[in-house]
Amino acid sequence: MVCRNRLMAAATYLPAENIVCVKVHGMNFKKPVKVGETVWFSSIIVYTGRTSLIANVKMCVGEDEIVSGFISFVNVDEQGRATPHNIELDLEDDKYKQLRQEAMNLSK
Repeated sequence: MVCRNRLMAAATYLPAENIVCVKVHGMNFKKPVKVGETVWFSSIIVYTGRTSLIANVKMCVGEDEIVSGFISFVNVDEQGRATPHNIELDLEDDKYKQLRQEAMNLSK
């Protein structure tokens, strides 16, 4: 599978000090990474709730996808309480619509 270089993460939308990782969803290696190989990551926010964001994350070696999955984040205030982020996504591409649906199904 080919990875596209679309580097977006929760910190693109919100200050890093307001983002808490609450869950890493089922990331399994598809094949091992050999000593000396360079890996790169890409991520894109595919779902937003009132206070949450879910990113689809991929790790690749060259064009080979090694790991992919989802990470859930929550936007928090200075006291660590979940707070609305007011972010809305406009995912036009069918591929991202499918990822959004998968992300929505994680909590079910």
